[in-house]
Amino acid sequence: KKSKYVVLLTAARQMHPQLRLSNATNSTFKKNLLLSALTATSYLLTKTHAMSTSTSTPKPAGLIFLHGLGDTPAGWSSLRNQLPALRPNLSHLTYAFPAAPTIPISINGGMTMPGWFDLYDWPIGVGCQDDEVGLERAVAAVHKAALEMEKKGIERERIVV
Repeated sequence: KKSKYVVLLTAARQMHPQLRLSNATNSTFKKNLLLSALTATSYLLTKTHAMSTSTSTPKPAGLIFLHGLGDTPAGWSSLRNQLPALRPNLSHLTYAFPAAPTIPISINGGMTMPGWFDLYDWPIGVGCQDDEVGLERAVAAVHKAALEMEKKGIERERIVV
């Protein structure tokens, strides 16, 4: 059974197939990533709202946003203002911007920077070495953010990563 996170991310990618890190400039990538987050979140809220027959306040929902290599949550925290400005139905979201740890990155000569896991090869492809410990740490950060949202009353199926 697929995780609802995977289903929503797949839906966002289907709606924005141009979202590919390998062929995008940084600003284009950020724009497309923002559009994908917006699309996935709108999809989640619209799908759930459409199934509801109540006109009361929408059920709470959350967005967990992971920044890129060398970046910090500060570079993306404006999403909590930008998304509702683009789509008012996103004004009730709870946002989480976890920070990646500062670690040595092998492809950058071991220089330390914020990263969810180490990168040993560039470009990343099938057969590349994985940083299993770093990947597990990144997954744990997402799960922690999701659990914090669940403690606030947000159902897991209403959380978009």
